[in-house]
Amino acid sequence: MKIDFSPQKNLFSLPIVQWGGGFILSIAIISSVLIAYDLRHIPFEFNSNGFEKFANHFKVPATFLAIMAAFIGLCAANHRSEQSKAQIKLTSEQNTFSNHYKHLEEFENFLKIIHEKEQEILEQKKERYKKDRKFETLAHSELLGPHIDTNQYRSLYRMIYPKSNSGNFKPSFEYKNSINSFTKFILETYPTLFSNNVSVVKDGILNTHIKTKEFKSKNFINIDYDTYEFARLKDKTLKVPHGDFMFVFIEAFGAIDIINRVMDFDFNHQTTDEFEKIKFLNNPDKLETIKLDMYSEKSSLFT
Repeated sequence: MKIDFSPQKNLFSLPIVQWGGGFILSIAIISSVLIAYDLRHIPFEFNSNGFEKFANHFKVPATFLAIMAAFIGLCAANHRSEQSKAQIKLTSEQNTFSNHYKHLEEFENFLKIIHEKEQEILEQKKERYKKDRKFETLAHSELLGPHIDTNQYRSLYRMIYPKSNSGNFKPSFEYKNSINSFTKFILETYPTLFSNNVSVVKDGILNTHIKTKEFKSKNFINIDYDTYEFARLKDKTLKVPHGDFMFVFIEAFGAIDIINRVMDFDFNHQTTDEFEKIKFLNNPDKLETIKLDMYSEKSSLFT
């Protein structure tokens, strides 16, 4: 049986105090009445002997009153303990709540800094590309790299830190695993782009396009280019930036890169070897331009 010591209640409104204290007090009162009734014919002497006799006669009721006082004292001590525990719990919850929103606020600020730096980097790339005919189309792109949808920072936060509202600020294992899985997939698929087998090239491009689209959507990543050409692969239509299938992989590289930078918000985040390889590849200066219309057997892919 659980005794109610609810910290929200007043001590004397607790059932155990009311019933337990009331029971002991009742015994004291009843015994006092019986003793008084038995002594009704004996006159009270207002001297030391009279008070001594009174104390001796009412020793039992006095004992019960002492027991009641001790009982209430124990209840009060336990009640204060419950109130202290409730206060500690409330303070802890308030601290957790405060830390959660502080962590979220810092995360949003961190992503804003990434976004600002991305814009600076893109402008620098544009200036560099203007001097190279190989990338002249890139120089006129509105956006050459990835960015997180600024309206979805909190949604991304909830996905990466699902337990932050309970004080756990570790990134989700499932989320980190999804990044690593996508990274490994891209690294394994990228070499197929240079295969002499047209079917292997098609499968690699299509699978990369599908996986990257899912990854971008899940992580609220936008990667926009100003020009596209449409190609048919396995009865599916792909939007190919600048008519170059290499950009299907550049999108994947960029998506992985920005998510890894987002993960740097966690002090314990460690960059994997796979990501270092992606980071090396995520540079148009180091990539070959693969336009499928350069190869007669592949030119029919474009519609």
